[in-house]
Amino acid sequence: MRRFIALVLAVASLAASGFAADRLFEDLFSGANGSRPDKWDFPGGEPNSYWIRLNSELASGDASSLKATGGYTYAVVKSATGGQWSDYFVQVDFWNPEPVCGALIVGRWQDSKNYYEGGVFSDGTTSYLAIDLISNGQRKNIARQNAGPDCVIPEVVNMKGPETRQVLRMVFSGSDILLSIAGKGQLRITDSTLKAGTAGVGVKDDNALFDNFIVSDKVSTVFAGAAAGNTGGPVAPNLASLTVGAGKGYQVRVASGLDKEQATELQRDLQQNGFSPVDVAEKDGKYIVLAGTYSSEADATAGLADVRSKGYFQAEGVQESGGANAAKVVSSAEAGKVYRVLVSEMPTKETADNASKSLIADGFGAVEVVQEGANFQVLMGSFGTEDEARKLSDQLVKDGYAAATVWSGREVATAAPAPETKVELTQEAKTGLSAAEQSKAEELIAMRTRVEAGRASADEMIEMRRQLKEVSEQVKKVVNIVSTNEQEKREKQQQLAVIFSEYGSMLVARKWDDAAKKLEEARKIEPSDPRIEIKADQLIRMRTSATSAATPGDGGSAAERMKTYVDNARKAEAAGDLTVAKSFWQQVFERDPNNAEAKSKIETLTAEIQKKATSAPMPAATAKGGGVGGINPYLLYGGIGAVVVILAGVLFVFMQNLRREKELIAKVEELTHQNDGAPTKAAAKAEKPAGDISSKKKSPTPSPLVAEELPAAGPAKLGGLSGGLGGDISAGLFGGSGFDTLPDEEEVVAEAKAPEPKTEPPAVLESRPAGEADVVNLGDLSGLSLPSFDPGPLPSGAVSGFSETLQIDAVPPLTSSLPDITPPEGGGLAAPSMPAAPALPEINIDALLSDGVFDSGPKAPAETPPPVGAPSAKIEDIVSPPVLDLPGLSGMELPTTQLPELTPPPAALPAPTAVELPTPPQALPAVAPGAPPQRKLDETYSPTTQQRAPDETYTPEMPLPVAAPSGEEVTMVAPAPVPAGDPNNYFVQTFDDLPSGIQPGDWKGDYEYATLTVEDKSGGNGNGRCLKFEKKSGAGSANYTCRFPKASGRVIVEFDLRCDEKNKYLLGFYVEKDEDFKQSVHTIIHRIDSKSQPSLRIQGEPIPYDLGSWRHIKYDLNLMLGLLTAYVDDQEVVKEAKLATSPNYVNTLSIRDNLATTGVFYLDNIKVYKG
Repeated sequence: MRRFIALVLAVASLAASGFAADRLFEDLFSGANGSRPDKWDFPGGEPNSYWIRLNSELASGDASSLKATGGYTYAVVKSATGGQWSDYFVQVDFWNPEPVCGALIVGRWQDSKNYYEGGVFSDGTTSYLAIDLISNGQRKNIARQNAGPDCVIPEVVNMKGPETRQVLRMVFSGSDILLSIAGKGQLRITDSTLKAGTAGVGVKDDNALFDNFIVSDKVSTVFAGAAAGNTGGPVAPNLASLTVGAGKGYQVRVASGLDKEQATELQRDLQQNGFSPVDVAEKDGKYIVLAGTYSSEADATAGLADVRSKGYFQAEGVQESGGANAAKVVSSAEAGKVYRVLVSEMPTKETADNASKSLIADGFGAVEVVQEGANFQVLMGSFGTEDEARKLSDQLVKDGYAAATVWSGREVATAAPAPETKVELTQEAKTGLSAAEQSKAEELIAMRTRVEAGRASADEMIEMRRQLKEVSEQVKKVVNIVSTNEQEKREKQQQLAVIFSEYGSMLVARKWDDAAKKLEEARKIEPSDPRIEIKADQLIRMRTSATSAATPGDGGSAAERMKTYVDNARKAEAAGDLTVAKSFWQQVFERDPNNAEAKSKIETLTAEIQKKATSAPMPAATAKGGGVGGINPYLLYGGIGAVVVILAGVLFVFMQNLRREKELIAKVEELTHQNDGAPTKAAAKAEKPAGDISSKKKSPTPSPLVAEELPAAGPAKLGGLSGGLGGDISAGLFGGSGFDTLPDEEEVVAEAKAPEPKTEPPAVLESRPAGEADVVNLGDLSGLSLPSFDPGPLPSGAVSGFSETLQIDAVPPLTSSLPDITPPEGGGLAAPSMPAAPALPEINIDALLSDGVFDSGPKAPAETPPPVGAPSAKIEDIVSPPVLDLPGLSGMELPTTQLPELTPPPAALPAPTAVELPTPPQALPAVAPGAPPQRKLDETYSPTTQQRAPDETYTPEMPLPVAAPSGEEVTMVAPAPVPAGDPNNYFVQTFDDLPSGIQPGDWKGDYEYATLTVEDKSGGNGNGRCLKFEKKSGAGSANYTCRFPKASGRVIVEFDLRCDEKNKYLLGFYVEKDEDFKQSVHTIIHRIDSKSQPSLRIQGEPIPYDLGSWRHIKYDLNLMLGLLTAYVDDQEVVKEAKLATSPNYVNTLSIRDNLATTGVFYLDNIKVYKG
């Protein structure tokens, strides 16, 4: 320990002295941009765009694209200069703009197969130091230290510039090796394999910049003195997460008495949490898991405490390794080492992809295509030990994949496995599957998820394939589609990785236009990837800085710099580079918000860029037969033909609907005529009195060709099958048009079926096509002779779905006939009488149809008539109508509704004339016990006081129930209240009449580290209250949501927004479908860091913004076409932008952020209404 302390103090004293003397080598990398420094070698043979000078720094280039070297690249001092160096330290400053870090120092470099390497690694979440020994071309990790109290590692990802540099240092003295960063995080090891060699820097899957490279031998004598004072073994700062290559002595016994599968899983889990080595030993048929290697029992005891502190509370103790009675080690896993199965190697990506799809279709999982040099490898699985990989490889050979072999490599850090999630099939995927098949499909998808997450052993992968071979083709299709879409997602991420790598190289080489084109390629692959916008901002900053620096006079006055920006903007615009021109105009506008030209140019260029992005190029008209207005005549004729076809289709559907209605009417009349010998329909028409409302019959409106707007066509996704694994399922899964989807809530009204009576088959034999209800519309039933029965009292739990109640004093018992209905003078319905009527009358279908049943608009659904003998309540008020079981009419479905209040019948009433429907009653039925099961209402939709006054009546449209599958309970989400007075409003909230300091009841979300409250601070209109979101600690993500009724078609959303402060992480306001941010429009407050000027991103379009100022945002959504137009303070900033994913409706407001977000922002005057 004294030796280690002396070493650390020596390094600290050297830092204080500034290493002014005894420098063996020094390079500040000054020189022309794009040139390589002298006295350096580049052993990887990389292109000249790697390891070049850039602004007096050494730019490595993007190593993640160097597949041939495993993502490593180095620059080392030439051996002629440093080949004999033995005891020295090497130090360099570096900064890393990438979201991952792998910055390296190399020492005692003899050649590309023999050297020491020390580095700092981070993926943005986990950071660590590591020292590797490369000997005879074989890499071995000899020390690793995770960030923690004993090893403080500063932020080394997404660094913003040279001012954020960190110092990386590696010291060699005899067999002692010390690695440190920023003088804090320190890792020390003892190894004497290599005695001398030169030094240098490198990166692993990174793109870093280095400066102030120094090699000095001043430390050598200090280490010699330290060595003389201590003869003890190596000391590790954190014993459980550091492997010391000094031989085995003691190990931590984590668990014993396990079977082989349990032991293998625990071994992989320990390896993925940074422990190394992790051994599995066998004794008497049972398995033991051992972690670490320690030179003393005390060190191993400390390691045991560390294992338990990481959550392995079952760790049993410490044991001595080796010995005659020791268990036999059957496998050993090393941190950072991974084994896979190389199935085949192909010359082209297309052939490799085909091989990958064949493996998936054959029941295998975890298949990946990786480029290795000029070829493409098909790899499978990811295991911590060679034994596991060998087991899978042997199985593949037996199955005919003769080229399968074990492949081994290293990862920067062994990746933590993805979390396991329970997979449930969606209703669409269950279609056509029995209950047993559904259960088996869910089980296999869960196994597949485990395989793809890297948690499955080779035995589990083999077992999954065996079970897939035994299930039906239908079940296999479901599971295979899940796998195929996972593969597509991985391939998309791999494509993005290559593009980002090429983008980084172009950025280093200052090829701005090429870099911009690469980002456009990335957008086409995955428009919603947040890294694209981050890199776009980076490109604009670097390009602007470089262009300004190269322009004479830019370093002068503010006016000169402004002129430079304007000139550059005009030049870029003249050259057709609209994105660059826009960025320069934004620079002008940020410095001079009153510059009218800049503001106008930003708006114009935004529109032009958007137009170019969304419109496909039209072929130019030829000189001969140039068409109309320059349009290609073939396109013109084709368009006209398409319109004709669409009109013909609409006409066909219209005529089919009309024919079906007439046939149904005829069947109903025949039914009634068979019972009483009533006159035919033609005779009845001849006898109609003048003014009969049936003479005003309207033609039914045909059903729409398309029930709802579908998203843009694309490859099949996981979400539709597995309930959330990644997207929508492709149509045609089982042939035909795919799964029959359940209707959305707004469609249930038009498609709901009345409950089927459990008696004889209905007399009406012909049904409408699927999707239309088989319900007979009955009109005037006065005089209809029915057997007497007593329905008993009306159940007190008749379903309404609302808190309002309808008072029903008494319901007179029905006798042998229904009452005649005669409206009194002035309209309305008179009290019914109950005379006997021996014969069934003609069913007045025309009277029913003429009342607008088939009209479009907010009327009752086409299949549901008004109740007989009572005022007609709106069908929207009925949630679950009962079915009257009438003796003698068991084969006919009669519509039923809640009966409003009835008055005692008089002795007689005049003959019926035209019935005029009254307005719906103000009160609604109450829920009574014994009624049919009602749907659950989501409490998310509780009304707020500003939405509806207590004395106002609210009558929302409610869908009819849909019969649930047997044994299932239907859950329906109730919408939030619509403000009374304006039917065009879906949602309005101003917060002015809510008490301050509370969270509004219709906004859901509760977090210890974030609040959402009503504030007295003046709102967006300069007075009243507003809604305040505040998060002071980045302790977790916060998501507040508020639901409103589904809004479809053309929807307008307006609100006021203000942000007082925020850091660089995500914070925004979203208008979504069903709380899915991928189907949304959004406003994000964007900030690169706490010192930079923020901007508003309106659906990705940047708008300058000053903290503390209110802005009025307006979205004009055309959900039918998937287009968005946006305004900020009544100025159009986005014009008819095509939505990447177009929802068919929106119904949720969301406030979203990231884990580390902190900030304060306000909302006010929220309004969602019809466009």
